[in-house]
Amino acid sequence: MKRTTAAISMAVMLALSGAAIGNGLEDIQITSKSVTGFSTSQSSSCNGNACTVVTKTCRDGVCTEETETYDKDEVKADEEVASYVAPPSALKAELRALDAETKKYFGRNLRKSRVIRSSRTSVVDQFLEKVYNDEVTVQEIQLVEKALDDAEAKVASRANRFSLNSSNIEARRAEIKAKIAARRAELEARRAARGQGDQPVTEDPVDGGDDATEEPPVNEEPPVNEEPPLACDEGFAPSEDGTACEPVAEEPPLACDEGFVPNEDGTACEPAQAAIEFCQVQEGEACVTCEEGYIPTNGGALCSIAIEGCAVQEAATCTTCLEGLILSEDGTQCLIGDATGAKKFVGLHNAARAKHGTGSVGWSSAVEESARKWAEVIASDCNVRHSTFEQRNGYGENLAWGHRSEEAAMQGWYDKEEPLYDYNNPGFGMSTGHFTQVVWKKTKNIGCVIMPLDHCRGVPSPLYICQYDPPGNYAGQFPENVPRPISS
Repeated sequence: MKRTTAAISMAVMLALSGAAIGNGLEDIQITSKSVTGFSTSQSSSCNGNACTVVTKTCRDGVCTEETETYDKDEVKADEEVASYVAPPSALKAELRALDAETKKYFGRNLRKSRVIRSSRTSVVDQFLEKVYNDEVTVQEIQLVEKALDDAEAKVASRANRFSLNSSNIEARRAEIKAKIAARRAELEARRAARGQGDQPVTEDPVDGGDDATEEPPVNEEPPVNEEPPLACDEGFAPSEDGTACEPVAEEPPLACDEGFVPNEDGTACEPAQAAIEFCQVQEGEACVTCEEGYIPTNGGALCSIAIEGCAVQEAATCTTCLEGLILSEDGTQCLIGDATGAKKFVGLHNAARAKHGTGSVGWSSAVEESARKWAEVIASDCNVRHSTFEQRNGYGENLAWGHRSEEAAMQGWYDKEEPLYDYNNPGFGMSTGHFTQVVWKKTKNIGCVIMPLDHCRGVPSPLYICQYDPPGNYAGQFPENVPRPISS
C-alpha cells in the first residue's frame, strides 16, 4: 500500500461529501470523532477495484492527512486464504493410502455432497492436492471425513457382506470409534490453537485528554462448529446417544434357482449370462452378431462356422441347403447337385465364382418367375433384347441364345469375357458385362429360364435368361465385387 502524509491548515480544509468527489467513485464512507483540542475524520471511496482511505487528524489547530490505497480483489483473496485450515495429518495419511475401490466411492460421495462437480479420477486427484496443500475450509474437511467414512463402509460391506459375526462386529466397531476419536481430537486441537491466535487485539486509544472516553473491546466468541453425525458401515446404525455403531439385523442372502444369480443389490434373481464364444454383439443369452466367418445358430446360443450354401444351420450341421445344392451325408457341406435344365446354372455360376472367391449363389423361385415372364415376352414377338430395370423387378440380367447347352452359354458369359477384363482399371464394359455379373460378390440368388425359339425365323434357338438378386455392375463397386482369380 502507498501512504502519503501532508500538513494542511484548518482554514483550507474542505468538508468531504459525495458531491465534492469526482464522477465514477462508489462506496463513499465518512466517519469522525472529536474532543477538546483534538479531532479525527476518515473517508473512503472506491473507483472500480482501486480504493482510497483518507484519515485527517487535528491537534491544537494543526492537522495531518494520511492516505491509503488498496485493491479490492487482493483483500478478497486474502480473506479467502485466511479461511483455509490445515486438515488433520491422520486424515491426510488415510487419503494418501486410498486403494482404487475406496477412492472410487470416495469420489462419488464428494460429488453427492457438491464438494466437486464430477467423480472422475482426475477431478478427485485435483481436489486431494488442495487437501494436501491445506487449501480447504473447515466445512470441506467435515464433508471429506464423512465421504471417506462412507466409502470405507461401502467397501467393507461389499467384502464382508452376509459374513459378519459377533467378534468381528465388535472389532470393526472399535476400529471405527478409534478412528473418529483420533480425527476429532486433532481437529479440536487445531481449532483451539487457531482460536487463540485469532483473538482480537485491543490497541491503546489516542490520547485526547481527560474527557476522552475509552470504548471497551468486544470479546467475540469463536464460532462453534457442530460435530458431524457418526458415520457407520453398511449393516450398522448409530446408537440412540450417537456414540457407537450397532449392527442392524440383515436378511439372509437371496437363494436363486440353478442358472440364476442375485442381482447387484441382492433383491432379485436374474439369469446368469455366460459369454458366447466368437460372438461380437450379445443380448442376454443370445448372440446377435458373430465374428467374421461365423453365424448365430441354435437360436443365437452358439456362433458356428458358416457352411457355404446352407439355408438353415444348427451348430456345425446344415439341415437345409439352398435350392440347387445337395446336402452331404454328414450335414457339413452343401454340394452342387445333379440339377437338370435351367437349375444347372447354379452349379455353373458357383464354379466360376469359386475361382474369384466371391461365394456361392442359391436358387430363387421369385427371380426365376421374373426371368420366365420376360422370356415369354421375347417368345411372343421374336425380338431378343434386355428387359428394363422395372420389367425385371430390379434384378440383374444376362441373355444368350443359340447355344447347344447351358455349359456353352456359361462359356460365352465367363470363359470368353474374363480374359478381356482389365483388373487394373476396373469398371463396366460391353465386352465383359456378362462376366462381371456372373462373379459379382454381392449377388446371392439367381433364377434362370430356357425358352425355345424354333418358331422365330432367323433367331437361333434356344433362349437362355438368368436374372440376379441383388443385381451387379454398379459403377464404383467393381474393385470389391470383381476380384482377380485366386489362382493368379
